[in-house]
Amino acid sequence: MSNPLELWNAFRTHLCDDILHRVRQETNNSEIQFTEEIFNEGLILLEDIVFTLGEKRLKEFGLPEPQRNNSNIDNLLYLRETTYNIDELQAYLQENEVKLNTEQKIVYDEIMNSVEDNKGNIYFIDAPGGTGKTFVTSLILAKIRSQKKIAIAVASSGIAATLLSGGRTAHSTFKLPLNVSLDQNSVCSLRKNSNTGKLLRQASLIVWDECTMSHKSHIDAVNRTLKDLRTSEKVMGGITLVFTGDFRQTLPVVPKGTRADIIKVCMKKSEIWQHVQKLRLNINMRVHLREDQNLEQFAQYLLKIGDGCISITQNGYINISDNVGTCVRTIDQIIDNVYPDIENLPQKETNWLCERAIVTAKNKAAEEINEAVSRKVTTEYETYKSIDTMVNGDEAIHYPIEFLNSLKPLGLPLHELRLKVGTP
Repeated sequence: MSNPLELWNAFRTHLCDDILHRVRQETNNSEIQFTEEIFNEGLILLEDIVFTLGEKRLKEFGLPEPQRNNSNIDNLLYLRETTYNIDELQAYLQENEVKLNTEQKIVYDEIMNSVEDNKGNIYFIDAPGGTGKTFVTSLILAKIRSQKKIAIAVASSGIAATLLSGGRTAHSTFKLPLNVSLDQNSVCSLRKNSNTGKLLRQASLIVWDECTMSHKSHIDAVNRTLKDLRTSEKVMGGITLVFTGDFRQTLPVVPKGTRADIIKVCMKKSEIWQHVQKLRLNINMRVHLREDQNLEQFAQYLLKIGDGCISITQNGYINISDNVGTCVRTIDQIIDNVYPDIENLPQKETNWLCERAIVTAKNKAAEEINEAVSRKVTTEYETYKSIDTMVNGDEAIHYPIEFLNSLKPLGLPLHELRLKVGTP
């Protein structure tokens, strides 16, 4: 190629079109145009591909060298948080505010009052699954953004972050310290003159979902950082902050830690917990809308387990009540209960499959169940195999193809898939 730079200048808008599309989707604003930050992200992706193929940098081809510090991400974050589509937000609010139930409306109004009156209150919404936590927080975020104010949404896990409009992980937004055990006075790696620092100074609200998973030192580090960024001695720098989660579910991970070790690093042991106002959502809307008494009883039973109201055996186990469900001892039994007559799957309606599922906590168990279900279905199967190779050819001698085929990395399918049409 005689002139890569000329090619880049001619087609960079086409090459970066997907990045622009993503930014528009994240902000619900179709009016955003190309910026240098978007082109810079395109150059980063392009250089990653070139380096993988030939271990060369773009500057060796006469192309602009991408800026690989956090500033490009920083700028995109600032662009997103300041360019939401106001008309779409107002339409969303008009459609959904009327759907709030009584207790959701109380939570909504309490938090909005704190923001509008600059009270800087800190809240924890205790919200068991199904009570509408995401619905309420999404409305609060939309309301504040519709007023051209800044509302930042973070979560302790990537999956939870995807459920919130504009959501990112707490680690990426706050640049949380990686080693929480070294320094109890640690702060986040944020510079005052960065765009993220500017956002946090201007923000009217922060929503932190699944906060119960977070180490207390991370929460305390954010507290110290916000005080510094906002030049305020108030808790969290005087910003209204809404924590949401459920302590009955996931707690911080302490490698090889005991129950006492886990409790010691929980959010409730944070230096800010004494300032937190507790709000609660009780009505399980998923169950309430179904009007099924059995589902209501099951939901209450789960809450009793989470609240420690169910007796525990000497070994630390909970004896599940007989009326909760059917007890099975083999994989075949659970398949027969969930998918009766699965041998005649081709004759089943699509809705029949949509109404049932087997859920398991471990990938190994999922593989065994999938294989067992597939064996019961009588249709022909097709076999598909992955092509596994080493990126660095010099290392191939140390990692035979058979070894690569045997790996089972999280989030990727197995090397060999046997698929049958219609199988769950």
